[in-house]
Amino acid sequence: MDEINAQNVAGQHPHPALEKMPNLDLPNDDLIDLMKDVLERGAGFVFCAKGQSMLPFVRDGDRITIRPAFQQKPGLGKIVAYVHPVSGKLIVHRVVAVRGSFYYIRGDNNPTPGWDRASAKDILGCVSQVVRDDRQQRLGLGPERYLIAFLSSRGWLNGLLARLALLLRRFRG
Repeated sequence: MDEINAQNVAGQHPHPALEKMPNLDLPNDDLIDLMKDVLERGAGFVFCAKGQSMLPFVRDGDRITIRPAFQQKPGLGKIVAYVHPVSGKLIVHRVVAVRGSFYYIRGDNNPTPGWDRASAKDILGCVSQVVRDDRQQRLGLGPERYLIAFLSSRGWLNGLLARLALLLRRFRG
């Protein structure tokens, strides 16, 4: 997502007491430090996504789990959490191309052409789970991620999804 604020920050299997904790709005640098600490210990990092840049596969408020990059390698089509090499912001977007030692990363809902370039050292981990309304979301994390990356890298994903939504409305209505 464009910029992320931590909410209900916890490890992979949060303790029931954490459900009663208030949301934490951490500054970007503190969130990055906390995420790095958790991931370096080999644990997953769970937090609420903020923003619209990964619609429809990750929505604002979805709980996402980040697994360490050394456990789940970044690659084509995977959604990664990375520190933007110029702005220093934590971003969660999809890898749309890999060239040499660089990953080209873009938000699924990004209407403008182009992508960010990141090295392996910029990537903190990969999204292993997306939970919305207490239900695990699988679309966008399985083998279809390759097609999503291809369409997104060419700027075709938004137009295709808009046409599909229009067709669905016609069939339902």
